[in-house]
Amino acid sequence: MATSSGLPKKSGSLVRIGTLTLKGGIDWYTGAVCLPGHKLLLLGGGINTVKLYDRDTGDLIRESERLKSKPWDVCVYNERKSQVAVALGNGTVEILYVQSIGQTAVIRPTRTMQTKLKVCHGVYALSNGDQFVVSGRSSDEMHCWSLVSSTSVKVEMIHKICPYRSLGSSYVAVNIEESNVYISCASGPKSHDTGVYGYDLYSGRYKATYRHVDLPWPKGICLDHRGYIYVCNQFPPSIHQLTENLQQVQIFKQGIPQLPWEICLDEIYDFYITSWKSNDISRFRMLWKQQEENTTLKSASSNGKEVQLNVDDSKTRTSTHSGLVHGRKPPLNTEGVLHAKSAEVPEDPNRGILCFIQSFYMQTDTHNCHQTTLIIFT
Repeated sequence: MATSSGLPKKSGSLVRIGTLTLKGGIDWYTGAVCLPGHKLLLLGGGINTVKLYDRDTGDLIRESERLKSKPWDVCVYNERKSQVAVALGNGTVEILYVQSIGQTAVIRPTRTMQTKLKVCHGVYALSNGDQFVVSGRSSDEMHCWSLVSSTSVKVEMIHKICPYRSLGSSYVAVNIEESNVYISCASGPKSHDTGVYGYDLYSGRYKATYRHVDLPWPKGICLDHRGYIYVCNQFPPSIHQLTENLQQVQIFKQGIPQLPWEICLDEIYDFYITSWKSNDISRFRMLWKQQEENTTLKSASSNGKEVQLNVDDSKTRTSTHSGLVHGRKPPLNTEGVLHAKSAEVPEDPNRGILCFIQSFYMQTDTHNCHQTTLIIFT
């Protein structure tokens, strides 16, 4: 991964803007994906089911029948057909039909695809399901990944990550524009294969590795619309932000929940982070530095200050993991839909202030505009 083509190192803040408390019993959520209609699909690793929640209320809308094996990861498989792909611990990928209207939904299996992996942990679908990348363990218990075709009998090539046996898990993200595959491998702080690995998507050629003393237990991984990589580390709880070359940008620790596991993005690029055996889903937003985002500072009334962050996303990347876009602009139900959200931001321990963020995302066929207003009450 040549540094000349890498992303500039931009500094910013990953701000916690809310907590979604799921209603129902506590489960071990190993995978997550945001779906249209403000829905959140979670994998219940404790009881091997798929659960569909309302992202606004935390209500459980639908729970699937028990799956054939332990589910690890989930992604949108074919958006047009309302299908998702679930990586299972028996080396298969289960395709599920998920359709919801309001508070009613249908979840049913449509197809099971066998891979050459012994265990499938991560999954990422390409080209509306024609191909998908899986990560997991090979028959000799080594971390590996593979690009699988779902429409042909092409021989599946298994790419082994390290020549060491491991019982840890791995997750996958893909930057389609750069043809990069990123694998997060967790085997413990003393293991040789713990870290994040980068490969060429089609040739399988190794490119780079990221390791850090504060990354002994990497789990979920995703990309934002600019191409930056975000990796969950369970302990110490943190989110590592990396460039496409697997160079560290910064490590976020403030506000990160205990034992973070999976991370995914919604249609306005907010992050949703699950935690080990917790019904609380933490929601975060990335706020970039003003001088690097062409922002304007606007004065407000005497009781506060208003900061206008005007971000033109028309030229930014749109590669995400386990989200709605997979290298394309977010889908909309109608042209030029305006999404508006507001949430409370935790107190700043240094200044003792209370902030409110209001975010607007506007998209037409030719242009994206993302404006965030930060109102600070002193």
